[in-house]
Amino acid sequence: MSETIVSIEHREDVPVYNKDYSTENISSIREMIEKSINNLGGLSHFVRSGDTIFIKPNVVVPEPPWTGVNTDPRVLEALIGILQDAGPKKIIVGEHVRWHGPRVLQVAEVYEAVKRAGGEWVILDDQVHVNVPIPGGEYEKTANLPKTYLDCDLLVNVPKLKTHLDTLVTVCLKNLMGMVPSDPDCLEMHGHLPQSITDLYRLLKPGLNIVDGIIAHEGQGPLFGNPVPDMNTILAGEDGVAVDAVASEIMGINLIEVATTRMAMIEELGTGDLRDIELTGTDIGKVKRTFLTPIVNAMGYMRYDGINYPVKMYVGETCPGCHGAIREQVDQLSLLAHFEGIPLEKRKYLIIIVGRNAMVPDEFPEDSFVWVVGDCASAYQEKGCYDRGCPPPPSRKLGPGCIGMDLTWPVMGKGKK
Repeated sequence: MSETIVSIEHREDVPVYNKDYSTENISSIREMIEKSINNLGGLSHFVRSGDTIFIKPNVVVPEPPWTGVNTDPRVLEALIGILQDAGPKKIIVGEHVRWHGPRVLQVAEVYEAVKRAGGEWVILDDQVHVNVPIPGGEYEKTANLPKTYLDCDLLVNVPKLKTHLDTLVTVCLKNLMGMVPSDPDCLEMHGHLPQSITDLYRLLKPGLNIVDGIIAHEGQGPLFGNPVPDMNTILAGEDGVAVDAVASEIMGINLIEVATTRMAMIEELGTGDLRDIELTGTDIGKVKRTFLTPIVNAMGYMRYDGINYPVKMYVGETCPGCHGAIREQVDQLSLLAHFEGIPLEKRKYLIIIVGRNAMVPDEFPEDSFVWVVGDCASAYQEKGCYDRGCPPPPSRKLGPGCIGMDLTWPVMGKGKK
């Protein structure tokens, strides 16, 4: 029997998410998580009485649970309830809330869920961080980690089942980027993302991974795609590489296309070959889908859902980091213009210049907004509104310049549920 086990648990009877859900509403989710942990050797295999447990969810932006963007509050509440049975000293749930502040926990509806279950929320942005060496790190030699986490006995990783425009999928390995501060650490990683994520996993290696696939997310993930509301699946395993490989298979994505999984396999950080992984629980064929995969850049801009914005790009020599940052913000712009009902005549035509040596015309239409993006395009900064960075942080100029409003949150949550 293989030493690498990944549990797949699926239920048809998971209720549709309701903000005022009851204990009965999460009973099927709790059963799935309990069975998954039992399939991996039982709760005592992971937790000792008196342990301090650190849970790392995926709570990234202020979006409500039904969008599939953030870890489902029902999963967190059920998981904490299960872990409490082992008699831990404390269960801490920690996340960097970045530029959104504590509001993200309220909109994602996870704050009260954690408190109800007896967990303690810690906003990592406010914590003391310690620079920790990464033995064997190829690119990242150190990681700036919250001391709160370093003082814990067990890391439980609770990512979403989502696509991602920079890494194709975001599950166990990618979720760990939320352990480091946003600027400069997390932002700078986006220029060499797969290796940075692999290095970080080398250091952190969670003791247990529980993947929230109750409401999954496809297309322009991780933020601006579309929910998969009937996925109703929990994945679990000790080996995050193996769990990511199984998650990719379930999404209909060949794991060889996922750079983080490939690199972690090559660096022998886990098992990625499905032939060497023992699958338990629900048959994988019953849950496998074909997820819409993200469109990585904004050239010839279109969305799967038909919500669009007029865009023209002039592209020079550039790296994937700028393309991902641009696409994400144009998705946000497009969705906000649509959901806010801004008429076409009040939306400015968007012209984007990115990279070195782009073939840029001398003049642009008068009714256009010219956005110059990234350090490599600095030679064109006089052409329009310039955002520096490698890659650049979210622009404060794009929304006001194109639609007369800031790129506010929530975005997906403004749409029809």
